[in-house]
Amino acid sequence: YSFNMYTPSMIAAGSIAAALHGLDWTGKSGCSLNKLLHLLHRITAIEMDYLQSCLHQIEQMVTASLNSDHVTCSESSENDLSSNSASAVNSRSNVDHSSLHGGTEKIVEHGKAGTPTDVRDIHF
Repeated sequence: YSFNMYTPSMIAAGSIAAALHGLDWTGKSGCSLNKLLHLLHRITAIEMDYLQSCLHQIEQMVTASLNSDHVTCSESSENDLSSNSASAVNSRSNVDHSSLHGGTEKIVEHGKAGTPTDVRDIHF
């Protein structure tokens, strides 16, 4: 991928379009992808051709990354399952019970996270 030919603002605008398109915002809002790109063009003054090209490359990169991660995860999980089963049994017998209390505190602390994780609430 040759992102070095794009400015940071082009990559940012293309990333926004790719994220919204990937979340099916274009279908849910009734706004077509071309209209979204036109809005980004009006906001950033970036040519539509550059926005479309950058969006296309970002979507290709994400698709390739997801496909390679899926293959890597399935291969490593099969290997880890067979090699770690014996060590997991041995480590269970050596558990320090005082460390269990600290683990539950981290779980409670994680449940109190204040940052939003849903990006579907973005409105233009």
